[in-house]
Amino acid sequence: MREHPAIIGHRCIQHRATGTVMTASAEIYGEDWPYSTVHPQQALLRYMDFWKFEDLFKTQTLYFCRADKFEDTLEGMPSPKGVQGTSRSDLAFQKTAIRVEPSYKDQLAYRAIAKGCTFVNCWHINTIDTPAMWNAYTKSSDSVLVITKQERLQASLKQQVVMSGVKYVSPETPRTEFGDRSLFFYKDAQYSFEQEYRLLIDLLILGGSISPDDENDFSRRIPVDLSMLIQFIQPHPQANEETRNKIEALVREHLPQAKKKEEIAKIA
Repeated sequence: MREHPAIIGHRCIQHRATGTVMTASAEIYGEDWPYSTVHPQQALLRYMDFWKFEDLFKTQTLYFCRADKFEDTLEGMPSPKGVQGTSRSDLAFQKTAIRVEPSYKDQLAYRAIAKGCTFVNCWHINTIDTPAMWNAYTKSSDSVLVITKQERLQASLKQQVVMSGVKYVSPETPRTEFGDRSLFFYKDAQYSFEQEYRLLIDLLILGGSISPDDENDFSRRIPVDLSMLIQFIQPHPQANEETRNKIEALVREHLPQAKKKEEIAKIA
């Protein structure tokens, strides 16, 4: 016998101007919810080539890449046609009111626009470093691993952001939309090795406008308190003396109290 699915909340349609509830509430099932939290003490890792590490220290900002600049074309996009809208939560929502749904083509067009207005910064949820992550996110041994904890990362940010673990799904699993941001917290199951903890900002938070072809609008930078953000710093396992010396010089100049740690397996 199939277990009854967990209902974690409800949703309805409200009049934007007055706040008046326009429909009956519909169940939100836990299996469809994309957002997840991690423990405040959870270690978060960010792998970067040395030049990115240097940029972090010299600008004291986190780099958020515009979502339409990622290689994964499914970033922030609906499920395939025929799958989109078929989750328990969507089917329940569809019963609450008679309304005209946009065509799948229109949904794709809208989401493509949303990708151009959304910026993402990524961390890896783990307690140890792995060769797969070094290989995926750095180009040589001239690279660095920055280690923090969720509570430190959150406290270090000087700007509101949306934060959540990423939900990895197969193409056959519907990506349920809960507002304009939720689709950015789904990724294809082939990327599950990333164990990503994602930070997101968009124009609803930032204000202003975007020029799609202006390189200055390919990213946004969010100021951080480095002393709060950085718990440990680890050079690449094959880093040479020159790389280690460059790392130490940056630390001495910008963050003399920071700790280096050659082995991170012991961190909680």
